[in-house]
Amino acid sequence: MAAGTRSLRTDLRYLLVLHIHRHGLTTVSELVTMLADIGFDLDGRPSKTVSDTLRTDVKLDRVRRRGRGLYSPGALRRSTQHRMRARTDKWSRLARQAE
Repeated sequence: MAAGTRSLRTDLRYLLVLHIHRHGLTTVSELVTMLADIGFDLDGRPSKTVSDTLRTDVKLDRVRRRGRGLYSPGALRRSTQHRMRARTDKWSRLARQAE
């Protein structure tokens, strides 16, 4: 796996987790729409990519799976949240401009 791909995958995870923590209960389709609005391209089927990406954070309890295609916030330490925000700052600015 190329370093650029790994970097984008981490950015994707962080964007999804921060969005769920900011907006609460969220569907996969809302997450896919948010990513499309900020110009984040997903390979393959977007809904599957989002679900697969969130699997790690579900295991870490940062996000909780509430049902099929439905996620809610879990436990997220402030230091982790700060690191996530710092890394995804560019994407977050694009998201705010899209709203």
